[in-house]
Amino acid sequence: MLKIYDTEHNFLKFVDNCKNPYVTTELKTGLQSLVFQLPLNDENLAIAVEENYVETEDYNYVIKEVDYSKNDFIDVYCDANIEDLRTLVAVFDAFNISVEDAMKKAILQTGWTIEYHSKTLNAVEYKLEKTNSYDLIKQIRDDYDLECL
Repeated sequence: MLKIYDTEHNFLKFVDNCKNPYVTTELKTGLQSLVFQLPLNDENLAIAVEENYVETEDYNYVIKEVDYSKNDFIDVYCDANIEDLRTLVAVFDAFNISVEDAMKKAILQTGWTIEYHSKTLNAVEYKLEKTNSYDLIKQIRDDYDLECL
């Protein structure tokens, strides 16, 4: 079952009549995308709008594209909702802490969580200004050749 929210995060509707839902995960980032179909009717036309939000049991998405080209169904394409990770981090200062602690510090105050399963024991040093949590995670991931799932 999906929950649909408008662009202001106001709940619109529960959707349980979607067809062919499938999730793909980008290997490099671990971010998920969702695609599903809705029957083409007036009720669904109001909620299947780009930039509306979709929530599943364990993930949040943003509708990025709606395709009306099929006769009876709307194809809805969604990407991971990473808005919370895009908020400004004025100064990220990490000195002589583990890679795991640096990743946890990067997402502090975003509402996101991290499970770290690497044996990497490196101590990191970062002093970055005017960045965001998403870019910090990418930087640490690339610097230490980590895989995000």
